[in-house]
Amino acid sequence: MRVFCFTLLSGSVSPLYLPLLMNDKKGIVSVAAKHIEAGIKKYKGEPDAGLNKLIHSAGFNYTSYVLCDGRILLVLPDNVGAFLYADKDVLFEALDLGK
Repeated sequence: MRVFCFTLLSGSVSPLYLPLLMNDKKGIVSVAAKHIEAGIKKYKGEPDAGLNKLIHSAGFNYTSYVLCDGRILLVLPDNVGAFLYADKDVLFEALDLGK
């Protein structure tokens, strides 16, 4: 796990936790900021309240969207980027959330 800190538009500093491996071979793809909104719309992404609660309780600052094909999109604060996971199993393993 890598930790970066960045300043939000509000001026507060927020830690950013990134999984070590970000590549398609592991079922994880990095998504550029310019593709986030279009991807959510195209794949009918819906926020997952239960998953968001679990992610936040684990100390991560992501917003999760479940896409119509079962993939999970985790969006970073202020939509600066996102990570697309093949499914919940890949997400739980990558972020060490358990099941």
